[in-house]
Amino acid sequence: MKNRCIEFLAIAFISTSQLTNPASADSVDPAAAVQELAALNADLVNISTILRISEDIAFWQSVALLGAEHDWEFEYSLGGDERYQWTLRLYNSLDETLTEGIAAARDLARSRALNDDEKRAVQELFNQYESMRATGEQMYHLILDGDVGSAADLYEAEVIQLRRDITTDGGSIYIAIRNRVRQIALDVRLGN
Repeated sequence: MKNRCIEFLAIAFISTSQLTNPASADSVDPAAAVQELAALNADLVNISTILRISEDIAFWQSVALLGAEHDWEFEYSLGGDERYQWTLRLYNSLDETLTEGIAAARDLARSRALNDDEKRAVQELFNQYESMRATGEQMYHLILDGDVGSAADLYEAEVIQLRRDITTDGGSIYIAIRNRVRQIALDVRLGN
């Protein structure tokens, strides 16, 4: 549905630019531009998904660790009578993000709009997400086993740097693709 809306917006944008500059109608294929814009938008959504679910896992790792260090619990029912450890949210996050991550990586690998360098970059981003997930599973088991010190060491040694790497690398590829979208729109508008 989102891609359909983007196609209509792109068609309207391209049509408006051709009205103001009729010469541009012959120099750029609007249909091809719309298809590429739609494909690149889908790629941006998938990259955003990997960034979001990586951050979700990192967040719940830190909450689970703090909860274990300070014996925090939370109420998980409307009646407020059931109490749980914060590791439950970490477990849920690991479980909930798995399908989304695999689907986003699969769609990015199949993308016809990304070039080989971009595909390598998004594959590396997915590998970093998988490392974040694996670290989350390790932390979950360490906390459940009562080894909070080792979980804290793991968090400091790996999670903090992974979080930085995912944010930096994911942000870079996102910006590069967003700039391609802008350039395509500009080329169509100017008729290049």
